[in-house]
Amino acid sequence: MTMSLATPRFRLNPYFLLCLASLALAIFAIRTYGQPEPAKPTPTGVAKIQHDAQALLPTLKSDLARSYVSAATHLPHISPRTLYRHKTTRAWLSKSDFDHLAETDKPNYAERSLDESFYYNTGYGSPLAYSRAFEVLAQHGVTTLQNLRTLDYGCGGIAPMRLQAHCGADAVGVDIETLFPLYYNQPDDQGELKTGDLTGKVTLITGRWPAEEPTAKAVAVGGGYDLILSKNTLKKGYVTPEKPADERFLVKLGVADVNFCKALFDSLKPGGKVLIYNICGKQPADKYLPMADGRCPFPKEMLETVGFEVLALDADDSEPCRAMAHILGWDQGSNPMNLSDDLFATYTLLQRPK
Repeated sequence: MTMSLATPRFRLNPYFLLCLASLALAIFAIRTYGQPEPAKPTPTGVAKIQHDAQALLPTLKSDLARSYVSAATHLPHISPRTLYRHKTTRAWLSKSDFDHLAETDKPNYAERSLDESFYYNTGYGSPLAYSRAFEVLAQHGVTTLQNLRTLDYGCGGIAPMRLQAHCGADAVGVDIETLFPLYYNQPDDQGELKTGDLTGKVTLITGRWPAEEPTAKAVAVGGGYDLILSKNTLKKGYVTPEKPADERFLVKLGVADVNFCKALFDSLKPGGKVLIYNICGKQPADKYLPMADGRCPFPKEMLETVGFEVLALDADDSEPCRAMAHILGWDQGSNPMNLSDDLFATYTLLQRPK
């Protein structure tokens, strides 16, 4: 019999075809999904702050803290800025001042390009760590930053004031760091800040308050404050260490302790509050670390003598702070913290009577 060209020589079993297709899909899946996914780039700068803010928001209990953290969405991107630092004295120069140096002096300076991450975090970490301070204030009747005048003593950078200003605050920061007036000197760094219907303001003052008269006068411009914050600056270990400590770590107030407390009191509006919030590591048994002693540096009797109502003295906030620290990634990376054993937080809250 002659076989027609249209007649198949053999017929494949449909079940065999199905098995063959399944095998091909399995091989494809192994080759495709068996390989590790490329690592996603770690966010930095504004992207990192905004990423952490989204993770932190669901854990916050107060509108006050939520508004502060949510303000991260308004932070602008910042281009790197170039400054110069003396290799021995560590003094900073702007680019224009460096350019005017004698050629023989220029090798004494190292060029530093300070990027967006430094702009917002400096060397002191994420401004979102202030969220715990605002949760504490919310527990004591502060409901909004809108139209409030705030002072941050030892601000450590511009970001905390900027986030407050986005919430409608007139936010002032004071710090002795001489880098800041050279670095935060662009037109949009300070001044009035519009965010929707809110108007805030950012002011950064450099100097030792209240010891230096020009600094004291600058802080006093605009009248009294509704809130004075100090995070990780007014520690007992820094101001009044109970054991000998390395002078490099100490905070020199420049005035007697009681006069400093009086300056805090006098700078408040009636009903205004001071919050001292300190985060510390564990104090080792064999030596005294000033940074690990986060108690209030001023005794209750002194605070009451100048007129304060002491609403809380060295109150413990360790567990909520550890939860925040985990979200911010302090227990991750190349030098992770053991949060349960090596992170503690306390706060002292004062009020000027109404």
